[in-house]
Amino acid sequence: MSMINLFPESFNIIDLTHTINETTSVWDGSCGFSSELIDDYKNFGFRAQKYTMRSCLGTHLDSPAHCNEGSTDCASIKIENCIVQTYVIDLTSKAHEDYCISVDDIQQFENSYEKIKEGSLVFFSTGWAKRWNDPILFRNVKDDGIPHFPFVSPDVAKLLLDRNVVGIGIDTFSPDPIISDAPVHRLLLGAGKYIIESVANLENMPPINSYAIALPLKISGAVESPIRLIGLVSK
Repeated sequence: MSMINLFPESFNIIDLTHTINETTSVWDGSCGFSSELIDDYKNFGFRAQKYTMRSCLGTHLDSPAHCNEGSTDCASIKIENCIVQTYVIDLTSKAHEDYCISVDDIQQFENSYEKIKEGSLVFFSTGWAKRWNDPILFRNVKDDGIPHFPFVSPDVAKLLLDRNVVGIGIDTFSPDPIISDAPVHRLLLGAGKYIIESVANLENMPPINSYAIALPLKISGAVESPIRLIGLVSK
């Protein structure tokens, strides 16, 4: 029996990917996607489309090359680092639009469950994904003209580097606030890790005993890529 046939017997499968369409915006407020019909059924019996999209569209992965010239691009990420054990840290009860995820949040999680293991992928669930279908709410631009959403402290990035995780994921646009020098990106990507942004449906994932499949498009030189992110929850 193939591995894929074992999945329904061993795991519940969770789609952690947002659907993208012509209304999907990216962090700067521009539309990130368009679709053009280049042939249709009436001509040759097939429909063909051309997509134009930003690399940071929807649920997507930032490779180390995103902010490190000459580093690992999306096509070069080891496949074994894309199918990994996961942890989901649930912060929905206290996260707000300016919430900074702290080392204390990590320590509370580890005290309740277990120490985060080497080679794992850590997700932060803030509840922000519930805003996805309303781009204005998801961006949440305030009177200062800046999008506000929960983010990760640099100290958390340093702690997770000590744990030697493969990367992190979050259900907001970024683990860094928009107005910053992107310290979490620079720490994690600079260490050869990856970051997944705009994750969906993390409320359906348990804190432990799950896995993720996070596969970027294998495009040479791509520093970011939309992904189909799948969670596997042990039955």
